Amino acid sequence: MEEVISLSKLISGVKKNKWVILFSTTAAVCIMVIYLFWFATPIYKGGAQILVNQSERETSLEAQSVQANLQLVNTYKTIILSPRILGEVKAKLGNRYTLQGLSDSVEVDTNADSQVITITAQDADPKQAVLIANQTAEVFKKQIPNIMKINNVTILSYAKTMPNQAPIKPKKMILLIASFFLGLIIGFIIMIIRLIFDRSIKDAEDIQNCLDIPLLGVVSEMNMKGEVKNGKKN
Repeated sequence: MEEVISLSKLISGVKKNKWVILFSTTAAVCIMVIYLFWFATPIYKGGAQILVNQSERETSLEAQSVQANLQLVNTYKTIILSPRILGEVKAKLGNRYTLQGLSDSVEVDTNADSQVITITAQDADPKQAVLIANQTAEVFKKQIPNIMKINNVTILSYAKTMPNQAPIKPKKMILLIASFFLGLIIGFIIMIIRLIFDRSIKDAEDIQNCLDIPLLGVVSEMNMKGEVKNGKKN
């Protein structure tokens, strides 16, 4: 016989399994709290900005020269993340990081139709994140005349450490909310599995559903004195 869980049975199951649902939700949130406050490593970000401006040989701000600089921005993004730039940054930082580690840490972003490039770095130490971003910007500015044979890069702003700077990861509130709903879902899954595989008969309705026969009457449970367990005489 196909197992069908009615709404009333589902509501009854929630009432009977409320402690299971409560336990799974509480456990999921507690595990997440332990992870966030004892095991997770906070990650901080520092960002420097560079401006792709006119070449020193340019004497006017013509539209064509501006468009040419915009087209160079994507090329510059690739150059910033190249081993030539990050290799020198690695050396300036005392080889504390691997080349792959710096590549994973440094990000380069630009806005559409903007000549400003933002170099951001992530690290468990906010001071190191700032140092990586600033060193990358300085090395790029120094190397670009040798690579492209033009000197049109200016450091617009350096990354700075902020007092009481908050980490960008992990996002504690989002993870706590996610763990709450995950625990809730796990509790409901356990409840539904118990309902599906529970073959025990608990009341008259279960007898009707299992045997598909009409119910003629109910025999009350009595004790040795002939008293119904609800306190009434037979």
